[in-house]
Amino acid sequence: MTCEHEWQDSGGCSENPGVFDNGNGGMVYVKRCTICGMMRKRGKDYTGWRSGNTWGPYYYLPDGSSCGRDGLLVWSGRAKA
Repeated sequence: MTCEHEWQDSGGCSENPGVFDNGNGGMVYVKRCTICGMMRKRGKDYTGWRSGNTWGPYYYLPDGSSCGRDGLLVWSGRAKA
């Protein structure tokens, strides 16, 4: 099955959905596909001093296993109706 992802913010607070502070000068942005449940995460440095806080995006299957950086995954899971 392939999925043409429809990304939606996941988690965070109502004022800034899908965004988390990593506690080390960076933000983590999380989105989840409303069709297949895949999760996309990326990080961004906001200090200008910690380039290691900028990473991704990385993609995860609904079971939490990583499927890399391309997000073009064909998998045998079930899509939500």
